[in-house]
Amino acid sequence: MIKQLIINADDYGMCESVTQGILKGLHDGVLTSTTAFMNSPTIAQNLILLKHTSYGLGVHLNVTFGKPLTKGHSFINNEGFFKKPKDYGEKIIIDAEELKAEWQAQIEKFIALTHHLPDHIDSHHNIHLLYPEVFDALAKQYHLPARSITYPCVHFTADKAQLDTFRQILNSYDGTLEIMTHPGYCDETLKQLSSLNQERETELAFWCQREVKEALKYINLTTF
Repeated sequence: MIKQLIINADDYGMCESVTQGILKGLHDGVLTSTTAFMNSPTIAQNLILLKHTSYGLGVHLNVTFGKPLTKGHSFINNEGFFKKPKDYGEKIIIDAEELKAEWQAQIEKFIALTHHLPDHIDSHHNIHLLYPEVFDALAKQYHLPARSITYPCVHFTADKAQLDTFRQILNSYDGTLEIMTHPGYCDETLKQLSSLNQERETELAFWCQREVKEALKYINLTTF
């Protein structure tokens, strides 16, 4: 039986529509935390919106979206942006030292803006699963809970946004579980940025349903 459930919204700061959707899911739904893109141009103002709240706030370590904070050659394209996963061909190959430096810069930027450590770390496109040694080293360095290391994680997608499916997920785990989700509002800006767009509204609507709140009545919703 699940004793603690974390429902984390990835991609905070991706764009205004995603940020506002996540805020809606935190305030009016059952989301417990979010992880932020620290290379987002608007991230400073985005973080202020969560300054006086009790929601979990972590870093969405990133090496595939937007502009990097460092100059690692192995992940930058000719325009100075992160390479997208499709740009790498069959396998994403990144210099481990450059990756660690970039991810550390993202964590340090979070600390500089918030004056505290993030509650947890995860990664965009699950790059941490390809470079677990880098991810684990940073988790240990900063003493942070880390997705797939500290606790198991289920990737919740729009096609799972049904109450029966959700209950099956809850009944399949014991102890602590993280559910990773991508809620948000869909607009033209998001469509230009991400292939995951309209589905975000489906996920957001699910997390705000009264029936979902009822299903979680006896489960300890927690941060990290």
